[in-house]
Amino acid sequence: MAGNYNSNSNIFAIDFDAIRNSLNDANLVLTERVNDILAALDRLPSSLETSDDIHRANKFARQIDDQISEVRRARLLDGKPFRVATTTVKSFFDEMEKPLKKGLETVLELLTETAEVNLAFEDTDSSQNPESIGIEISGETIVSINSDQTSHHKSTTDIHLTWNVESFDRDSLDLEALRNYLTDRVILTACKKHLADHGPNQINGVEYQRIATPR
Repeated sequence: MAGNYNSNSNIFAIDFDAIRNSLNDANLVLTERVNDILAALDRLPSSLETSDDIHRANKFARQIDDQISEVRRARLLDGKPFRVATTTVKSFFDEMEKPLKKGLETVLELLTETAEVNLAFEDTDSSQNPESIGIEISGETIVSINSDQTSHHKSTTDIHLTWNVESFDRDSLDLEALRNYLTDRVILTACKKHLADHGPNQINGVEYQRIATPR
């Protein structure tokens, strides 16, 4: 039952200090190489005066780049058991969440369909001419009702409807209207992809800069 759930519970007793110690022991050589490179960075000249300086700097950049790749590989290798554990935990709860989400989707689809039918009925109902059911001696109508109002239908007021974006047409989409809702990260990613395809200095509002890369 939901009432028995404790959000502060931790059923796995994980010794994080032991994990860090194991990582230190398994990566002593890697740690030493990284420390050597970081120490060499302190000896890097503030400016490159000769072609030999440029050559050594390019070589050093390649060494750092290679070391970053090695650290990344070690991280992925040593972290694999935890990723597997995370996948196992996720799989366990997915077995409950996925059918629940599917069931919720089914119920909401039923409610949506019911609301759409009732809204269509109400629109049709309101457009029909009223039928007189009470007339004075003078012939004036005193009570009227739409002919279909006597049928039984459910009110949409009991169903909570919200608007949802179903799809969009890229060619006709008004991107300007979305300007304030696009995150900086999304815009930066688009700018980088545009740069890769079309080169620099092609878009107003974007500042370009040349930077050295490992070679």
